[in-house]
Amino acid sequence: MNRETANLLLGPLEDEINSERYRHVDTQVHEAGHASGLGFDFKANQNLFQNYTYAGVEEWRSDSLGFEFAACTLPAEEAGKLVAVNFCIRFGLDAHRLGGVEKDTDVHASLISLEYLFQNDAIYITKNGQLALRNLSYPGLLQAVELHRAQALSITRRELNLKSPTGIFSLYKIDIHPSTLSVFQGLIIERCQGIWRHLQ
Repeated sequence: MNRETANLLLGPLEDEINSERYRHVDTQVHEAGHASGLGFDFKANQNLFQNYTYAGVEEWRSDSLGFEFAACTLPAEEAGKLVAVNFCIRFGLDAHRLGGVEKDTDVHASLISLEYLFQNDAIYITKNGQLALRNLSYPGLLQAVELHRAQALSITRRELNLKSPTGIFSLYKIDIHPSTLSVFQGLIIERCQGIWRHLQ
């Protein structure tokens, strides 16, 4: 990612006073996302996470509902900082897990998040071949995930109306454009390695 985007995303985690609070609140809204809809425990007990893609959609859905909860309860500046924390974790840590893009739940969740950033026209590739956010502010970062939030809410409403829990299998399919996968592998996995180590 370009320097300006990286600095924006890293800002809340480099805040010596509030970084732990941001991480804790990010976890809380993410877990609230898991509890929404049919609920994580119900889905796990019904064996609805039969492969990494279903579990990856669940992780992405929980992230995105967390963004919605943050948007509804916090000022846009603070909610945007939680999005920044999430993106640091997803793109700086989870995207590099050993399972890779073809079998790891959290890698898949990170890939879905990138797909919706492109669909929302919130991110672009610079002439230097780096990813960059179009709006370099925390309220702008919250706007960048509007499509994440809308899609996650739609999926959650639809899962509550399923006649059978196994309907999740068709509901939890999100198409990834081949170009998004290529960008993810080249500009996230290869170029963003070590962002988390920088924070340690």
